[in-house]
Amino acid sequence: MASKVAKSAHEAATSTISGAKDGFTSSLEGTRSIASDALRDVSRVASAVSKASAKDAPRMVCDATDTVREVAYEGRKADETGWTSDMWKPLCVVTIQLVAMNWCWSAEHRQMYDPFSTISLALPIVMTFVYVAGILYLKNSYMVNREPFQLKSYMVMYNLFQTLFNVWSVVSFLKEVFAENGPTFISGADKTPAGFNLGFLIWLHYNNKYIEMLDTVFMALRKKNNQITFLHMWHHTLILWAWWAVVRFECGGTSYFGALMNSGIHVMMYAYYLLALLKVRCPWKRHLTQAQLTQFVICLAHAVYAFTYTTEYPRWLISLQVFVMLNMLVFFAGFFYNARCQMVARGNSKAQ
Repeated sequence: MASKVAKSAHEAATSTISGAKDGFTSSLEGTRSIASDALRDVSRVASAVSKASAKDAPRMVCDATDTVREVAYEGRKADETGWTSDMWKPLCVVTIQLVAMNWCWSAEHRQMYDPFSTISLALPIVMTFVYVAGILYLKNSYMVNREPFQLKSYMVMYNLFQTLFNVWSVVSFLKEVFAENGPTFISGADKTPAGFNLGFLIWLHYNNKYIEMLDTVFMALRKKNNQITFLHMWHHTLILWAWWAVVRFECGGTSYFGALMNSGIHVMMYAYYLLALLKVRCPWKRHLTQAQLTQFVICLAHAVYAFTYTTEYPRWLISLQVFVMLNMLVFFAGFFYNARCQMVARGNSKAQ
């Protein structure tokens, strides 16, 4: 009898394992691992039951039953949480990348003078080409005869990462600014080891501009071609090169101000995108574009002030900031104007 019960337990466990393997593809390896471990446990108990005496058989049958229940629970758990594994992958990859950056730079460059001047020129050149060519290919060729991709899970994780990263950046910048011997409003970069932390934050801000190019990739894969304008791509490319120049030639000092302002606005922006994906009402939605325009005006005023009153910071970099801010003002003012016109047009059509 014990052998029959053990055999039944083994068959039930095997059936449960087969069901667990039908979960999400992304969690298949985890499901197989759970199933394999549980199958070994059931086989062990079944073998012991078949060899046991009549006195020990009832207890071992109970053990076999408990094992079957554990297999069923783990199988259901793997199946139900497969989507979570799929969503967290991109967030984990980016987080690991940032941690690796921190370790590498801290270990090798913290004691160097002006460590950030060694950054590569090849990287922004290659990424600019890949970005422009890749987006044009996706938009005009690859996606022409394809249905839009459903990328909600990846976009949720991407926007969550950007929100948390920019919150962390704002807090870290403020911590460095208000620290003893921190940078002033118009100071030059401290290129000694004492200024490494602030420089590293600016360097991270620059590297995040590569990640932000995913904004356009998501648009292309979802066939939101009306959003992929020349000004949109120009914005991403110009910002990338502007921050490369800052990191290469003056990574520190008053450079923190633009990164701090930009990180603050990006907290609002990516949090809004995240809430929209989750279908949660965002209280600052109507003020987001005005906040972005205010950011550019403040950064432009900061650049003019620094150009007038400082001799520590390179004038050509300040002029570059003025150029970038004027470009951003034109870009977002046009976007704001078009949005207002569409709103008025919709209001008039409803009134008629």
